[in-house]
Amino acid sequence: MYEQAKALYTDPIRWSPDSRVRAVGDSYGKITFHELQTGRVTELKPDSPNELWVSSMAWSPAGDRLAAFYRHHLGDQHKVRIFNVQTMQPLREIPVATGSHHRNVDWSADGRWLAFADAKQVRIHETQNYTLERTIPQPEVLWLQFSPDSTQLLCTSRYGPGTTGTTAYDTRTWVPVAAVTTLVAGGGVGVH
Repeated sequence: MYEQAKALYTDPIRWSPDSRVRAVGDSYGKITFHELQTGRVTELKPDSPNELWVSSMAWSPAGDRLAAFYRHHLGDQHKVRIFNVQTMQPLREIPVATGSHHRNVDWSADGRWLAFADAKQVRIHETQNYTLERTIPQPEVLWLQFSPDSTQLLCTSRYGPGTTGTTAYDTRTWVPVAAVTTLVAGGGVGVH
């Protein structure tokens, strides 16, 4: 069953902010860095092979750190790891609650926050020591992303079979400023 799940998996690929390095995560927990000008390839291998896969990555705005969301193939022991890209050393590992359907991590463009979700909430960590700064109650988060100016955080959650909702939060107050519910029925999409 694990191999079937991996066959359906798409490897995340992320460009560095300066477009010089491409990071590719894989379904075996490895991240490969391709330096495009030099051709140099560096691999960052997992501590426990064949147990975790990289489901999402985000570069820090300065390009000196990479955050990776790791999912355990049996559904437990998810974690976010932040690496120093120059030394390839982990800076921090943050456990993520089991049951998470979340598939991405995002860094705010101003470098202030790192966001990801567990099964019941969005977690906002400051990026100096990676301590938890705030949680936003929002279950079943499928996707999140900071706006290019770091003033909003969009979160899309599963609300039920065929229904998702996207909420925009103001990053100054963390209060919702907009919400859209999308129904997928009969092949069409309706927004309410």
